[in-house]
Amino acid sequence: SITNACEGTLELTKVSLQDGEDAYSLGSIDRTSLSAGSMAQFIVTFDPYTMGVWATAVRIASSDPATPVAGVDLYGEGVAPVLAVNATSCVFSDYIGCAKECSVFLSNAGNADLWIEDLTFSTGSAELSFDDNHGRNGELPFAVSPGLGVEVFVRYDPVDEFADTAQLTIDSSD
Repeated sequence: SITNACEGTLELTKVSLQDGEDAYSLGSIDRTSLSAGSMAQFIVTFDPYTMGVWATAVRIASSDPATPVAGVDLYGEGVAPVLAVNATSCVFSDYIGCAKECSVFLSNAGNADLWIEDLTFSTGSAELSFDDNHGRNGELPFAVSPGLGVEVFVRYDPVDEFADTAQLTIDSSD
């Protein structure tokens, strides 16, 4: 809120965010002409889209000859999970009869708990398989604390020389 603590009328000419930071939004001010002792109000909303520190300032331009522009610094910290995947692809050799396994580590690079809700493995080949490692990770959904992770595996056991493909889809709270 802005209060006119002086004699006479204070005219508010502009209320704005200093740099237009996306994490903040500024609501409209309820009045722009303030008589002595009266107050105007506005709302600043903080809604970050990811984790991190967000800083800006509200700038208030007015008819005050001593302080034509006043400011209020704003500081907020976004709290969010961030899914990090150590392997975006697994490339296997095609030596028939030589099974290989690829470890995929799903970690939380954020600063709030990450929920891995579902893991969907799609393939048209019986030569590729997926292990969600539930013996160690537990049943889905997995809760992953900041800085920690879970390991899952893709296994390839080729029986012919034809290329095989699969896709792992991760449904998480990120």
